[in-house]
Amino acid sequence: MRRALQDRGIGTVEIKKRGVDVDPAALRTRLKLRGERSATVVLTREEGRHVAVLVERMPPEAQVGSASNTIA
Repeated sequence: MRRALQDRGIGTVEIKKRGVDVDPAALRTRLKLRGERSATVVLTREEGRHVAVLVERMPPEAQVGSASNTIA
């Protein structure tokens, strides 16, 4: 995961977790990232394996329930 984040120039990471026993603050420190970009990583389990998913936040206007995304 460190290499994938470094290769993308990510220096700041928000860590979300679902169903895994990980301390996000400790993991963030161990990653020792340097870079200009930021990202969000979701840590979870799939079929008994640990999985890390690199995700991108949607702009507010594209989020479900926003005024510009409401069906009349």
